[in-house]
Amino acid sequence: METITNPDTRAALSAGFRRRVYAVLESRGGGRTDGEAAARAPYVVETLLVLVILLNTVSLILWTVPRLEASYSLWFHLVEHCTVAVFAVEYGLRLWAAPEADAGRNPWRQRWRHVVGATALIDLAALLPSVAAVAVLLLTGDSLTLSFLLALRILTRSAKLARYFPGGRRLGLALRLRGGQLATAVAALLVVLVIAAALMYFAESAAQPEVFNSIPAAMWWSVVTLTTVGYGDTVPQTGAGRLLAAVIAVLGIGLFALPAGILSAAMMEANAAGAGQGEATAGVCPHCGEPLGSGAPLAGTDG
Repeated sequence: METITNPDTRAALSAGFRRRVYAVLESRGGGRTDGEAAARAPYVVETLLVLVILLNTVSLILWTVPRLEASYSLWFHLVEHCTVAVFAVEYGLRLWAAPEADAGRNPWRQRWRHVVGATALIDLAALLPSVAAVAVLLLTGDSLTLSFLLALRILTRSAKLARYFPGGRRLGLALRLRGGQLATAVAALLVVLVIAAALMYFAESAAQPEVFNSIPAAMWWSVVTLTTVGYGDTVPQTGAGRLLAAVIAVLGIGLFALPAGILSAAMMEANAAGAGQGEATAGVCPHCGEPLGSGAPLAGTDG
């Protein structure tokens, strides 16, 4: 077999391989593939990664069943270690191929933009709980911490699925498009919650000192009332308290409908624009949130 010694030839081959890796991993654009097999490769890889995530999530859920954990602990560990290995390889390849998102820019700057991108942070978060779980097990053996890390692994692995489904990507885009409005609505909810708790404390503290003994204690009633859950374990007894509760309950319906309306409008905009612009809308990259006019690609980059 002939050995390639020309540096320019090796560099060209490396660049070509990196482009193919990028095109396979970022199947929504950013690179071209030639041939039927190459065209199928992104979808095959994406399907395999989705199956790995689902298998790992199911394994983590079943791991919490004591009988299964005692009988199949070795298999659960094997699935976890193999999954982490796959995630690590995927993360490394995406980082290595990140410069292909915009070949005209500095490769290391492109890699840094990838590292701080939303999807790359989720990929990293899917790895870190497993590393932390091994460290905790070796150093302390704290079962409570291990249980928390197990729950964190389920959460982060489930979040990785959003990368592979248009609905998840468009939800993330909708949150970026209307993030300011949603933050304003949430801030208004928090303000109303504090005001409602303070008013209820002053209205009911004399009649029920054991229940409404402070404003923080009254916040429980405020939360369940504003969210219209109404558990009934904490209820006002005075006339002023009941009148206040009625007003706050009605107000809570409108306040909680506000973020839902904002998000619904943003989803409609993201769906309409994403269908015609490859998951991009309003001049914003759907992966990193950068303006498309500044050199960011239409799609296919993690930031």
